[in-house]
Amino acid sequence: MPALSKSAIVAQIFDALPLVDGFKYSTQELQEFLQRSSFKMSTTSKSSPNPNRKVSVYNCYLNANPDIPIQHRREYWDKIKSDTNSDEYQEYQQMADKINSEKNIPSKLSKEDKKALKIQKAKDEKAALQIELQKAKELYNSSTNEVHTEVPTEVPQEVPQEVPQEVSSEVSSEVESTPDSEPETISDDDHSDFDKQLQQIKNDEEQQDNEPTDEPTDEPTDEPTDDSGIDSDDDDDDHQQNSKPEYTGKKPDSSTNNYKEWKKNQMNIPADKSLSRFEYEKGKEEDNFNSKVYDNTLPWFEYITNNMTIIHS
Repeated sequence: MPALSKSAIVAQIFDALPLVDGFKYSTQELQEFLQRSSFKMSTTSKSSPNPNRKVSVYNCYLNANPDIPIQHRREYWDKIKSDTNSDEYQEYQQMADKINSEKNIPSKLSKEDKKALKIQKAKDEKAALQIELQKAKELYNSSTNEVHTEVPTEVPQEVPQEVPQEVSSEVSSEVESTPDSEPETISDDDHSDFDKQLQQIKNDEEQQDNEPTDEPTDEPTDEPTDDSGIDSDDDDDDHQQNSKPEYTGKKPDSSTNNYKEWKKNQMNIPADKSLSRFEYEKGKEEDNFNSKVYDNTLPWFEYITNNMTIIHS
């Protein structure tokens, strides 16, 4: 997607600022200020104002009194807006509501209506989450039942196979013939071979005893030694650093990422594995997780910095 031009950015800002409560300038005034400034902008790419933008009460007041100097109009507007129930303010309010209704733009909601819509939205989201959790639970139960049905309850015992009659007769005949056979005797050549092997083993053992060993000597060496027997603090720090799980993701200071890593540790999930969507949504509800609330009173505060080794990719 190409970048927005200067004229498009200026048009969006000038359309949005007058809608802010308490903002004293209209779109036309902002355009006049821009023309008197040193900001240069190509006139060929200038976009026309949005005809469907919302009209404010302040704009209706300014447009209804074009002959009054702008400074006087601002001072008088401060008096009008101080009492929103006055007839004069309601007159400009009705003008704005009429123009916005013709553009199919809804009128400004009251604080009570906004609060009711926010509460209803939260209820709808919670109900939808409960439905998803119930579906996931039913799916898990159904898959578990299928696994149990496939596994047999009894392991069949091995049935001993009968030995064929022909094989048994041959074995018995061989057994009967062994007593009649003569015992094997050891010849003199076999005795001489055994003596040679025994002598070879003795020679090998004597040769190993005469070989030099790698035992330490009393001669001084150039290599420095540490006789304290205590490991340095750097070795302990390196060992502790290497024992931490690695974090290879982005934004280690994010409240959401710190909560996910803390939750995986609570659920004994390895650091190189991801937290599923189901477990994340369920954990948010159980732990009252809010990404906008992040301080040292929370158990997942700076969990990645304190408990993991951050690997910068």
